[in-house]
Amino acid sequence: MDHKNYKPSLMRAGPSEQLGLTLTSAEAQTSRDDMDKDNEDTPQKQQTEEIGLTGDEHMKQTGQRRKRKPGETILQVAAGKKRGNHKPRWNVYPNVHFNVTQGEQNSRKKFPSNRIMTTKYNPFNFLPKLLFEQFRKVTNVRGREVSWTLNQMQIFFLAVVIVTFVPAVSPVSPYTSFIPLAFIIAVSALREAYEDVNRYKADYKGNFRNYQVLQSGGMKKSVPSKDLQVGDILYLEKNNVLPADVLLLKTSLPHSLCYVETAQLDGESNLKQQRAIKETDAMNEEDLSQLRGTIECEEPHPLFYTFHARLKLGEKSFALDSKQLLLRGVTIRNTAWTYGVIVYGGSDSKLSLNQRNPPSKFSSMDRQMNKIVGGIFAFMFACCATLAVLAGIFRADGDRWYLRDQYGPAVTGITTFFTYIYLLSYLIPQSLFVTLEITKVFQARFMEWDKEMRTDPDDPETGMLAKTSNLNDELALVKYIFSDKTGTLTQNKMIFDRCSVGGVVYTNMMRGSLKNTMRDPNTSAEQFDYVSDFVRALSLCHAVIAEEDEKGEINYQAQSPDESALVQGAQFSGFIFKGASSGSMTTNELGLDRQYEVLANMEFTSERARSSVIIRGEDKSIVLYSKGSDAQMLKRIGERKTKLQSEVYTSSIRHLDEFSNLGLRTLIVARRILSEEVYQRWNAKYHEANTSLNHRHEAVDKVCELIETDLEIIGCTAIEDKLQEGVPDTIEYLLQCGMKVWVITGDKQQTAINIGYATKLLVKEQPQVIINIDKNAAKPGESIQKMVRQAVETHSASGIPIAVIIDGETIHHALKECRDDFVQLTNLASAAICCRVTPLQKAEVVKTIKEAKKQVCLSIGDGANDVSMIQEADIGIGIFGKEGTQAARASDYAIQQFSHLKRLLSVHGRYSYLRNLACIHQNFYKNIAFGFIQFYFAFWSGYSGQSLFDDWLLSGYNIIFTSLPPLLSAIFIKDVKEEIIYQNPKLYEDLKTGNYFNWKTVGLWTISALYHSWVIYMVTWLLFRNEPVMSGGRTGDVYLMGQLVTALVILVVLLKISLSIVYWNTILMGSIYLSYFLFVIGDIIINLFPSWPITYWEAFTIVQVPSFWFGMLLGTAMCLLPDWSFACIRKNYFPDNWMILRERQQLLDLGQLGPDLETF
Repeated sequence: MDHKNYKPSLMRAGPSEQLGLTLTSAEAQTSRDDMDKDNEDTPQKQQTEEIGLTGDEHMKQTGQRRKRKPGETILQVAAGKKRGNHKPRWNVYPNVHFNVTQGEQNSRKKFPSNRIMTTKYNPFNFLPKLLFEQFRKVTNVRGREVSWTLNQMQIFFLAVVIVTFVPAVSPVSPYTSFIPLAFIIAVSALREAYEDVNRYKADYKGNFRNYQVLQSGGMKKSVPSKDLQVGDILYLEKNNVLPADVLLLKTSLPHSLCYVETAQLDGESNLKQQRAIKETDAMNEEDLSQLRGTIECEEPHPLFYTFHARLKLGEKSFALDSKQLLLRGVTIRNTAWTYGVIVYGGSDSKLSLNQRNPPSKFSSMDRQMNKIVGGIFAFMFACCATLAVLAGIFRADGDRWYLRDQYGPAVTGITTFFTYIYLLSYLIPQSLFVTLEITKVFQARFMEWDKEMRTDPDDPETGMLAKTSNLNDELALVKYIFSDKTGTLTQNKMIFDRCSVGGVVYTNMMRGSLKNTMRDPNTSAEQFDYVSDFVRALSLCHAVIAEEDEKGEINYQAQSPDESALVQGAQFSGFIFKGASSGSMTTNELGLDRQYEVLANMEFTSERARSSVIIRGEDKSIVLYSKGSDAQMLKRIGERKTKLQSEVYTSSIRHLDEFSNLGLRTLIVARRILSEEVYQRWNAKYHEANTSLNHRHEAVDKVCELIETDLEIIGCTAIEDKLQEGVPDTIEYLLQCGMKVWVITGDKQQTAINIGYATKLLVKEQPQVIINIDKNAAKPGESIQKMVRQAVETHSASGIPIAVIIDGETIHHALKECRDDFVQLTNLASAAICCRVTPLQKAEVVKTIKEAKKQVCLSIGDGANDVSMIQEADIGIGIFGKEGTQAARASDYAIQQFSHLKRLLSVHGRYSYLRNLACIHQNFYKNIAFGFIQFYFAFWSGYSGQSLFDDWLLSGYNIIFTSLPPLLSAIFIKDVKEEIIYQNPKLYEDLKTGNYFNWKTVGLWTISALYHSWVIYMVTWLLFRNEPVMSGGRTGDVYLMGQLVTALVILVVLLKISLSIVYWNTILMGSIYLSYFLFVIGDIIINLFPSWPITYWEAFTIVQVPSFWFGMLLGTAMCLLPDWSFACIRKNYFPDNWMILRERQQLLDLGQLGPDLETF
């Protein structure tokens, strides 16, 4: 054919001219009825040209509140009652006036200040508010489990401090209990002050950033952000950050365009296009300064991309939507200047309404520890009650008249109870929570400092981000992993690899294969028409922004990498998208510049899974182009009216399956020729839906579906998204660690299966259970239940792990009608693939498995559609992806690529678990070993409440003498090297058995502590029962006995902790020596002052007694010899896996074992 005289036409020759379904009056009436039904429950029925947010204009004007009617569902959703956590400030949002005179009316309506205030404290309320926060009784409830918190423990110790101020009850000076509590509060106060100062600095920077406010007469006044008010007209320049939610009035660019970057809102760095309405953009600066207008807005809500309002200028009114709203936090880009009026300020801005605390998550170790702490509390109260009863009985004995009991046995028992509440309070590890908090922060920093967790080892900015440290140990207990595919397992670098057009497959799309086809004179007219229309659809049906650089080259920015790849493919095929303006798009088609009028642009959403555009060409023909997923597009394909159309349809479906088998991402491209009459009828409904304030998005979607029917397939695209480096090895390792991996994606089933094989999630030897809904079944739920039960019966007996493959529609019915059967099936699976799944279904799947299995679930993703899944899981992992950082922001831990998950779980997670475990065990042990000596001493002291220890030594035991070893153990210890963990994935699986931390392990440490305290007390009691006589004739007393007990118990505790450390370094060894050295120095200092006569010179006296040194040696040997023997027996006869591997590595390092031995 002759291509020189080619003129692009949107109308195909031949029978296709007759295509297009006319909207009948019945259909139009049905659509109107549906929209009327949506608006039935609104406060006041109005015509489309009237505002519909309130039924009382006077209340709008004055900003009064009114009771919300139950039918205002859309407002409830928008205001956050059904989404989000904020409480709406307004029942009816007042009208916003902008001009100097009417602006005064805005101030009377009590709009919130624009001042940013994220600080918790100020210099006047810091101390009282801090103390209130520290002692406020907060109970964390997770399911039915109630957790003891640090606050509750501090309440208990505050009560203990109060007890020490009662002379009749307190056995010690008040400072003894006050100093440890004050120390813990001081540590918390320093942390709170540091965080609050950082918040204040950030607030100050934002509050005092100056902005230009347009005044009457065109003058501009510089105003700090904190003083801006609703109704102010701002003059904003390029790179300015928006201080409030601003309605765009005028821009420097043609066609009212303004480009913004929303990275602070949603993490997306690509530019987005906003547009002012034509009526205000046509005004000059002086006109704007004198402009009198009113904006009628919906009440503030946290939905970023939803905004319904009406601008009233005199008698005229104009509908506004989110395209005219610049949100607080966005940055002006590629636009020299803009004007806009503030509509939402301060706490009413959408950014402020979205700033809420992330969901609280607690690790399994924390929950188990809380139960154990509760058990120790109960044990302590039982001991106190026992001693109180014995004290009453002891005092009731008439033979002990010398005790001169003035109050009687009952009162004595009560006072004794409170006395021993203090003395035995040392059984409670007061410093444990603070120690754990510090160690978890260090562990999180180790993750961020790890060079192997970076894409560039020398650049810290390419590393991971630990947004929480509470779940460090939970990383070692993961059983289920739920992963997104695109951008998580793949690189999200989309390459337009091939396509099918007119029933013909074309490859090498980025080398101009379609362009060559159109230039080939042997190409038939029909195929030329298909190819040219296919490429034209790719160049026009999108939301890509074209930017021309200094060299005149066009660069594309898009929210979706797929769209960018397709537009670039069109560019290489000779159809260059040059830019879009208000109501038009400009392209260059095979060297000829073309401009198309955009009649309607139906954008892509995850619910629609397609995007469409209606354009009018230079020949006045009207065509709808649409592209989207096959699940949505195929049901909108019309009847094939020619043989060619049938052949193209059949070939396209076949090629679609072939592309999916190759693991490529596919989209269907279709068109529909519209007559002027059909378009005008539809456009009237479209305009009506677009100007509605109530249920606007729902109404627009319904109207769009009316025109997106009777489509004709032009072809389909296939985009390659390569796997990230290391993904197959990572998934294989995770499966070997005993985890169950689920890939949840929106791709076609065959594409997802092929990705499963490529990632080693699926293996050919593994039985596969594919469950798809029978669309012809009368009761699909029962059909699915039958298939699931049959699969369970078939595979439950074999014991071989299976792979489950299921699509989104089937999941919907499975979770709704046969949830238990579905969970039972997944019990048999080590891998699962869920395809064609929506974002909400992702979260629903995670929630179902988490609640049913009660095991640790981890979700990982990179996009905004993964946020709900990430937040639903016990642990959320975000990947810094090309689709923005929404997933990373919503996550608990953010990593650069999927392969880093292997190290995060197996190395950092495992080490954190073992370190925290050591810290908990050691703290429980040292407190019980020290505190229970007072219980034994009570029987020797006649239940008098006499303390065996010096007051100052009591204060220093937890915070000075024994605090460093548990702290440093939880930071530095390792059981095996990292290489051994990688070689032996079973080490990770061992932690999930629950044998490392449970009532049994804590019980063994408790028995050891009770035994040690008994040995220490008995050795000391036997040495002092006959009151040894010292030089000068002085005999032993309780204070000398206390000196021996204190010296011995601290030594035994430090040595016991040393025996439990399997990884030694200089820091850990030094902490042991330093701790005992601090005790010796502290004891000497305490005994030097005559002002403390009780302990004066006691330490110097006791060391002169030979029995002191004998007792130290005997007590240490009797305490630790059984522990050492038990450890040797366990290591040699009942070793754990890590012990075997550690010894094997030591022998290898010494050259005493051949490296060819089989790996454990």
